[in-house]
Amino acid sequence: MKSNLQFTIILLFIALVIMIGVTYAIIIRLNGMQITSWWRTPWHNAAVGGTLWSLHQFGLGWDVIPVNEKNRELLAGLGLKVINEGDHLHAQIV
Repeated sequence: MKSNLQFTIILLFIALVIMIGVTYAIIIRLNGMQITSWWRTPWHNAAVGGTLWSLHQFGLGWDVIPVNEKNRELLAGLGLKVINEGDHLHAQIV
């Protein structure tokens, strides 16, 4: 019985992470930004030079265009950490 409860808790946690990632993606898109990279497999993440524990692999990191101060402020206002990568804004859960 204990293992069933642990399994259920893990599934609920995964569902919560997915819901958070999708919610932020919807908000980002509704504010006129385009997401150029979001969910990545570990293999794709390595191929594009992502960090080992990149939040893209968990659906909690987004690369966004266009790059401008308005979008940077909007993403930061959502509580996201924002890094200007030059050709895109990288936003992630803090």
